[in-house]
Amino acid sequence: RWLATHEGRTDRAAEGGVLGGRTVVIQYAKTTRSKFRDVLGNYTPEIKTTGTGRAVVLRDGMAYETTWSRPSENAGTTFTTADGKRMPFAPGQVWVVLVNDGKPRIP
Repeated sequence: RWLATHEGRTDRAAEGGVLGGRTVVIQYAKTTRSKFRDVLGNYTPEIKTTGTGRAVVLRDGMAYETTWSRPSENAGTTFTTADGKRMPFAPGQVWVVLVNDGKPRIP
């Protein structure tokens, strides 16, 4: 299981259990500034999750380079290996971490 940490400390659920998942996907996607602002007046990010891009799947103690694909907002995301096969995930929850792919794009 891949454990979650924040600022060097293990993240815990409200009931005290350690947070983590058997499969964690690090999905790289283009990020722009949205038209919305947070309570401090800062712009919030808008992450483009349609199209294709790079991803790393963490599973069974290994890291697998994959490609993600999502043709439209109404479709699900698929992850494929370098040979074009679907990336198998471990049974159970899948955690997806969205990461900016490159420099922020500010419209």
